Amino acid sequence: SSRFMRDHMRYIDELQCAAGRIVQAMREYALKTTGSPEFDTMHIRRGDFQYKDTRIEARVIYENIRHIVPDKAVIYVATDERDKHFFTDLGQHYDLKFMDDFMPQLDFGMIDQRTFLVCVDMYMFAPKSNT
Repeated sequence: SSRFMRDHMRYIDELQCAAGRIVQAMREYALKTTGSPEFDTMHIRRGDFQYKDTRIEARVIYENIRHIVPDKAVIYVATDERDKHFFTDLGQHYDLKFMDDFMPQLDFGMIDQRTFLVCVDMYMFAPKSNT
């Protein structure tokens, strides 16, 4: 379960540090653009579901979150969607950032790049509380 993973799994230091650099870069970017270091995150999975009904369009995602996330908010998007044009509708309302925007902050070293990116994205969404 996710609680077991949260409570007992620890990423290696290189992943923790890389994710921390991205979080810090996101905070700095948000502060510079909005005056606040706060930013939102979204995990949009598009390629690994066998049921078509789970693949909703960006405009539908926007309709689902527009009452929660204010326009112009800075959002970090973790996704497996390769076509960034998919996010055009969301980008008209939000300031979207992706893993690709932070490649200079990442150092892959001996770690497989794909595993590295997945783990950093997961770190960004790891629950921090006991609830």
